[in-house]
Amino acid sequence: MLMQVAQTAKEVWNSIKVKHLGADLVQKARLQTLRSELETLKMKPHESTREFAGKLSSIQAKFKSLGGTLKDKVLVRKLLNSVPKKFLPIVASIEQYQEVDRMQFEEAVGRITTFEERLKSQDEPEN
Repeated sequence: MLMQVAQTAKEVWNSIKVKHLGADLVQKARLQTLRSELETLKMKPHESTREFAGKLSSIQAKFKSLGGTLKDKVLVRKLLNSVPKKFLPIVASIEQYQEVDRMQFEEAVGRITTFEERLKSQDEPEN
């Protein structure tokens, strides 16, 4: 171990500082990679709202594990901007009648999921 080789307190401190700086740089690089992943993420046409929300939640958890924060308002905006065109009516409704920056992520997911279920029920043939 490096600290066993160090002879003075200054050498030990410098060794700790270098290790921490390296870890800090790696952490910052990982957070930047997650930011890029979040920016490019889009909901696929046949992907469910819950599946896509799971991906967003996973990125949020990774942020937290690296000491970063990803606020609900960022996730809500990402969700609203990433859904396919068939969700435009509910997105417009949410944006028009809700304070999006204060909306909880789970509330946005719930509203879009409800709309998605209504769309599916209308697409199913009646018996």
